[in-house]
Amino acid sequence: MLMPRWKVAGWMVMANLMVMISGQIHHHYHAGHHHNKSKRNNPVKGEVLIAGLFPLAQHSEASRLGRGVLPAALLARDHINHRHNLLANYELQLDVNNTACDAALGIKAFLDMLYKKPGRRLMVFGSACTEVTGPIAQASQFLHLAQLSYADTHPMYDHMKFPNLYRIVPSENQFNYARLELLRSFNWTYVATLYQNEPRYSLAHNHLMATGTDPSAQRYRLLVQRSFTDLSELRNALQQFVQKGARIIFGSFNETWARVVFCEAYKLSMYGRKYQWVIWGGYSKDWWMVEEEEDGQQCSSEQLVTSLNGYLSTDILPLSLDNEPTISKLTPSQYEAMYEASKGSDYSPFHGYTYDGVWAMAKAIGIVIQQLPKGTTIDMFDYKMKFWSERFLSALKNTEFVGVTGPVKFFNNERVGRILVKQFQVIEASSNWAEERIIALYHNDSSFMDFSVGTAPIFWHGGNAPRDRTIEVVRLEHIQLVVFITMAALSSAGIVMAVTFLVHNTKNRHHKYIKMSSPYLNNIIIFGCIMTYTSVFLLGVDTGLVGEEQIPAICTARLWVLTIGFTLAFGAMFSKTWRVHAIFTNIKLNKKVIKDYQLFLIVGLLLVFDLVILITWQLQDPFQYTTKSLQEFEDIKNDYLIKPQIGFCVSEHMTIYLGVTYAFKGILMAFGCFLAWETRHVTIPALNDSKYIGMSVYNVVIMCVIGVAISIILTDQQEYAFIIISVFIIFCTTITLCLVFVPKILELRRNPNPEAKRVRATLKANKSSKRESFSADMQHRVKQLQDQNVKLKETFQTKSTELEELIKELGDEARELLQKQGNPQRPRQKISFKGLTSDEDEEAASMSQDESEDRSDRWPLVEVSASAASKCMYVHYKPRKNSLDGPTSLTVLSEPSSNHRPSTNMGLPTITDADESGTPLQDTAKSIADIFGGVYVGGADPVFPSKKSLKHEKLPPRKNSVSPTSPTADSDQVVPSGRGVSSLFVVSNSKGTLNGRKDSIHQMSNHRATSSPSLRDSSFSDAIDLIEVSSPPMEAKDAMSPLLNNAPIPHSNTLPSVAENKKTKASLGNRVSSSIRCDVIASL
Repeated sequence: MLMPRWKVAGWMVMANLMVMISGQIHHHYHAGHHHNKSKRNNPVKGEVLIAGLFPLAQHSEASRLGRGVLPAALLARDHINHRHNLLANYELQLDVNNTACDAALGIKAFLDMLYKKPGRRLMVFGSACTEVTGPIAQASQFLHLAQLSYADTHPMYDHMKFPNLYRIVPSENQFNYARLELLRSFNWTYVATLYQNEPRYSLAHNHLMATGTDPSAQRYRLLVQRSFTDLSELRNALQQFVQKGARIIFGSFNETWARVVFCEAYKLSMYGRKYQWVIWGGYSKDWWMVEEEEDGQQCSSEQLVTSLNGYLSTDILPLSLDNEPTISKLTPSQYEAMYEASKGSDYSPFHGYTYDGVWAMAKAIGIVIQQLPKGTTIDMFDYKMKFWSERFLSALKNTEFVGVTGPVKFFNNERVGRILVKQFQVIEASSNWAEERIIALYHNDSSFMDFSVGTAPIFWHGGNAPRDRTIEVVRLEHIQLVVFITMAALSSAGIVMAVTFLVHNTKNRHHKYIKMSSPYLNNIIIFGCIMTYTSVFLLGVDTGLVGEEQIPAICTARLWVLTIGFTLAFGAMFSKTWRVHAIFTNIKLNKKVIKDYQLFLIVGLLLVFDLVILITWQLQDPFQYTTKSLQEFEDIKNDYLIKPQIGFCVSEHMTIYLGVTYAFKGILMAFGCFLAWETRHVTIPALNDSKYIGMSVYNVVIMCVIGVAISIILTDQQEYAFIIISVFIIFCTTITLCLVFVPKILELRRNPNPEAKRVRATLKANKSSKRESFSADMQHRVKQLQDQNVKLKETFQTKSTELEELIKELGDEARELLQKQGNPQRPRQKISFKGLTSDEDEEAASMSQDESEDRSDRWPLVEVSASAASKCMYVHYKPRKNSLDGPTSLTVLSEPSSNHRPSTNMGLPTITDADESGTPLQDTAKSIADIFGGVYVGGADPVFPSKKSLKHEKLPPRKNSVSPTSPTADSDQVVPSGRGVSSLFVVSNSKGTLNGRKDSIHQMSNHRATSSPSLRDSSFSDAIDLIEVSSPPMEAKDAMSPLLNNAPIPHSNTLPSVAENKKTKASLGNRVSSSIRCDVIASL
């Protein structure tokens, strides 16, 4: 501890007084001394005295130092006295005095030594304690004595303030140079300092600041510096270090506070990989092993070891690591052996410096003796003469030799020595076995840090030296080259495949199978797919491949290529799907041909819409390159704080343009999905790729929706977004090409001759669900027929009323005449049914009345009477020539909501012609659904709703007279009689329950009207009413009148007339069950 100035002044006054009082004593001493010498017989050697100050008191920690170094001093004296030429025949004597590290005792011993003991002390050797060294160093200036300290490292002794004081041991200021060299060695720039608020540590810290912030060097930057005197200040300082992000911390404090500091550091986790402590050394052995109760300690030894592990410290070098001979002709190891043999139980790390200190003073004395002018001898030394102090101080300054502690050299009164760098390393964590190990040696004379002399390698948490701060690394993210090459290779393979399909499609474009699939539209699909493949290359180009100034052009190219490629590929598929839907789903009764140029026009319109958006976007709001900072993260291994950035293109109104583009493409894809769904059950050999086109539409839509969603989600993950979007593009494009072109290639291999197989174009309805296939179309047709029936009913009622009035005016004779001549033909309305031929250019065929006779071998003509009512429709069926005698009329109740809905799965009513022998004519069979649903009529190969549900049986030969009520007549069969009988089979099951029931086949006479009770009692009594109408004996109108007037069919063998019908209408209306419906009325 530094002594106050008033105490120093007091000791100086006392010293001066003692010198003045003892002046006479000095005179008598010199006289007696010379007198004694004259009595000696010219001795060979003279004596030179050195004042030695050592703390030698018992039961004191500081005294251990003195007792540990004294043997080394005596050993040096003996070795020097064996060198006769060093002191020019003078013998060195060491006057040992005990200071007990006490300032009062030290000053007293110093004055007694000077004035009470015989002999003149040329130099003062000591002391080891700052409490003694300081006052004596100040007194030495007045007495003109040179002083050399062997163990005091206090930084207070500046050569300007204490010019007479030298130190053989490096001071704590010398440790700062080693600390600064550690900063340079490990590239540490930002540091924080923490020191105990006492002169020993504050002065060293100030010297560090002055040296480290030298403008010529600028070795480091101080983040924060804090001192402490109590625990509260210490905690605040450490928390500030954490807030400032300090990693490298220089600490200067005694070992008592060192335990507290590292305990608090343990609580704040200021240890391990991120932190590096560099502290003052020189602590006692195992200083961290203390009891938990000691000094209010709150951490155990285990916790302290964890916190201390890896710290660096600076310390004096006890003995040189070079095993070379010294000034004493001994190597450091030889000297150490002698010292160990001579010392007692006390040890001091300063013993080597004590040995070298004695040698340094002897060498300085020898130099002075040699440089004295003639006539002057060392015996003339006087305390009051400044001449002697200047001689000795100059000699010390120029003294250089190799000692046991290394080279001895002084600069500004300081030893330019070597500093040890140690590290605290845990040897065995389980037992808390740890020690400080030498890792480097700093040479102050050459400013060199030697890591090769360490007894152990340096240890770093995490394997690398910690960084002085968290280094913020701004890293622009790029797509890895291997990823880009992989995706580019896959896209290239896709382009090669597309070109192969293009060559194949072009080469075989005249092949009938390829020609029917619109090869030029297929080429557009290929070109669009090639452009989408190309977009993968553009998506992977970033600043890792090109400069930032080129990125906007790349972004523009991406947008144009991908947008136009999608429009070409999807637009072509969309147009082909639309053609399939337009021709075969919305079936019309007239011929409809959609040529390829119309599809090209659709694609062109879609492309024009895209070009308008793209050109407007490019001219009004071009792309600009910018970067965006992402979430920072820490690289634990390298101790980096990574701040990733991504580069991308942006425009001011990009959201608007993207919204318009996505909306347009979304509507287009939604409509494409709708068309594909509507035509999912359509099989069209004439347009042989319709099924695969629909599958491609689904594929494109699904992939586009997922791709757009993922691209939005992974906006900040450019590499992942590139991989996923590229995979989607490649997969979607490849699947589309394969679905469109692979079946064509397989077909051409299977059937290379286009004429070998005649292609027949048909529309195949869904067998499992006709409701799904024709629901929309049938509802539209039913609505039209209902509206027509209402109008016709009104017309019929009007005409019927007029006819009745006319008949009443004419009377009964007119009625009989009309019955004999037959009703005049009412105007009839023709129905045409659409069918397809095998000719690819003829998509539809219509039937007219004039064509019916020319094509009577293909299908008969069906005409609808204009007198049809709302409940029943009166249909004249004109059979093939010579197949039936006379016109045949069919009346079918038009109740689309129940009887004739296309949702019936099986067994729709079927009408089959039969010849005179009763054999059904297969080629003229047709169903009610065929007639009114518009699916199929006539032809050589009729399509039955369910062939398994129809049972055609050969009828027995016609008999001339069998009554329906005859016992031989079957209840489910009416056998007609008479010449010119026409046979018509009716099988009906309007409820769709025919399966599992016995088919009912009814044969009707052409002279009777029958509504058999037995028929009503059969399994079809709730579904069938049969009426036999004769022509010309009975008017078709009269036969139909009960039904047209909503009256039930009477149970009689003859059909009532109109008059009778009027009478029975009211009485019979309530007797017929509401479940009885007039599904089919067959009239002959």
